[in-house]
Amino acid sequence: MNSRFKSIFSEKGITLLEVLTSIVILTIIVITFLSMYIQSASTNNVSKDILDTTYIAQSEMEAIYNINKNEINITDGLSRIQNGLGYRLIRGDYNADFNFYKIVNDYYILLSIQAEGNESELYKVIINIFNDSSMSQKEAQIETLFSWENSKDVSDVKE
Repeated sequence: MNSRFKSIFSEKGITLLEVLTSIVILTIIVITFLSMYIQSASTNNVSKDILDTTYIAQSEMEAIYNINKNEINITDGLSRIQNGLGYRLIRGDYNADFNFYKIVNDYYILLSIQAEGNESELYKVIINIFNDSSMSQKEAQIETLFSWENSKDVSDVKE
């Protein structure tokens, strides 16, 4: 019977210090995983924005490529870009830059078409995607060269 009382009154329980220590260790582990989760969610949002803007830039470039394949000279191509794709001309000069813009899915698209030399048929097409109207933070950019015949009546492109 004496051994029975020893097991009841033994001091082999969990102390308050051990409980607090285990809570601190669990808290450190939870905070570590929580911060990794928050960082992962933030990275996913940035990746989604990059993917969306890159897709928009690629789609716009493909539309301009189709215009390039169907329109022989630059004047007709610029007209189709305005009328067919909904771009608005910011400024344009013969054998210089043509800058257009439009808004798609709350993104601001700046399209720049630059002649590669005075008599060249090559034009550099650059598409920049911005997230707001101030155009201060570029989200994506894509560029390529297209061949269009020069046309001396580029002044027909309306602002």
